[in-house]
Amino acid sequence: MKTTEIGLVAKSTPESVYIIAYEAPQIASYLYSEVNNLKVVMVVTNVEVTDEALAEAIDSKEAEIMVKYAKAGGAMRIGVEASPVVDLITKRRPQVPIPPRTPVYIASKEVLEETFSVCYGAFAELYSDTPLSSWVRIGVLRSHQDVEVKVNVDAVLSKHLAVLGSTGSGKSNLVAVLVDKVASLGGQVIIIDSHGEYSDMTVSSKDAKLIHFEAKVNPLKVSPLVLASTLIPEAVATKQRNLLRKAIRELNTLYSKSGREKINAEERLEDLIQRASKELDVEVEDTSGRRYLKALYATVMCMKTNPAIDKRDHTVLDNILLKLERSIVEYDVYSTDVVDPVDLLEPGTIVDVDVSLLPDAARNEVVSYICRQVLQRAITGKLLPTLIVVEEAHLYLSSEAEDAAKQAIERIAREGRKYGVGLVIVSQRPKGIDPNVLSQINSLCVLKIMQPEDQAYVKQYSEWLTDEMLAALPTLERGEAILLGEWVRMPVAVKIDKHEGKKKGITISSVKRWLDAKRTKEVKLKGLLEEEEMIREAKEVFS
Repeated sequence: MKTTEIGLVAKSTPESVYIIAYEAPQIASYLYSEVNNLKVVMVVTNVEVTDEALAEAIDSKEAEIMVKYAKAGGAMRIGVEASPVVDLITKRRPQVPIPPRTPVYIASKEVLEETFSVCYGAFAELYSDTPLSSWVRIGVLRSHQDVEVKVNVDAVLSKHLAVLGSTGSGKSNLVAVLVDKVASLGGQVIIIDSHGEYSDMTVSSKDAKLIHFEAKVNPLKVSPLVLASTLIPEAVATKQRNLLRKAIRELNTLYSKSGREKINAEERLEDLIQRASKELDVEVEDTSGRRYLKALYATVMCMKTNPAIDKRDHTVLDNILLKLERSIVEYDVYSTDVVDPVDLLEPGTIVDVDVSLLPDAARNEVVSYICRQVLQRAITGKLLPTLIVVEEAHLYLSSEAEDAAKQAIERIAREGRKYGVGLVIVSQRPKGIDPNVLSQINSLCVLKIMQPEDQAYVKQYSEWLTDEMLAALPTLERGEAILLGEWVRMPVAVKIDKHEGKKKGITISSVKRWLDAKRTKEVKLKGLLEEEEMIREAKEVFS
């Protein structure tokens, strides 16, 4: 098992090892040491290189002179700190320290594969009914790219997962790889797609299916209060919202009629819609959502003729009508016959719910509804284990926010594991996420994070992330990450597989797009000039 010797143990405890090394290994790479009844694999947590002679220099001037006259020829000291991961003999974390002067080696592929197999076995002891297939490949080791890295899907569903990293670090690619693997196992996934990141994604597994669902708000299923706030979001427009809420309740009463009353209600609705269409005189597709808004528009118009309404409120009603007209013309985010995305869930299916076009209040209501529906169905045994992925989680989980979406997601974080509902939160702004949610999450994927305050915030809620690993985060390349917690059982620096079926989210080259547009314009201009020259020549011939 021994390979290249890298140094000797200087001092150690069962929790940490200090090595005097001959060469500097990578942070988060793996070392191996064998002596007596110990075969210890350890992960590098810090590396320090010191010129012993220069270290004794009093000031920079003395150091400059020492270098110039070759007096700094002292020993170069390479100190390596490592954390023991597993003893391959006992298949547990080491209980005794490695003796000083024991040789330390770079862990070979065989050592690492045995290490990971031990971790898989340890997980099986904790989760007695978990099959080996619950371990799925996510990438390769950053320091040993011939060794594949697997994560445990059962741990993701039972312990939840946070995927954190700056813009362009590879978060959505990681999610695409993970959900594709989950679906290939027969799992079901619902993605809250806040920016339409997955709208062009195709699955790579023949056993998986992806359904793209453009989210719309059913105005009959949300409360009048939420709908009024969605249509009129301005904080100062309280009176407008109050009057609009009254109109919404009146209209919803017509939609709720049944039996013989339904015929009269439908005739009344059609009259309202026709009256609004005539008043607005705009050409737009007559969808069910727009028909509802037109009926609402006409209901507000009728309020102006209602003697119970104070005439001083007519200006307020006119402002409401202007905002409704804008919603009718510019947006198509409402539907009275929208399909429930939770109904689309079935084994082997990923449902991508695109909420990117919804106004903020409507988006929060849709997210709340989906999360509540999934959990409620799981509690009543009407839904198989389901993974919910919340992209741009900071939009919903701010410490200051107390809206319906946050409450629904928090409840899944607290209770979901009992009913087979797993949560994956994805964010480029870790500091923007409520700590009460992060504290419920026991698995982490940390990609490149540049901001020190975000780094410190992540460490505060992760017992596995050392200061040295934290310092290494800005050095990670796109698609590289440190995996921690229950889903891997030991810290792993990984190069994540590229998902070939996902195109959006890739950083575009603005310069390339400029040059392409410039070339297109030049070709078009050249064609026009050639056409003008042909016309001129033709005129000369026929004249």
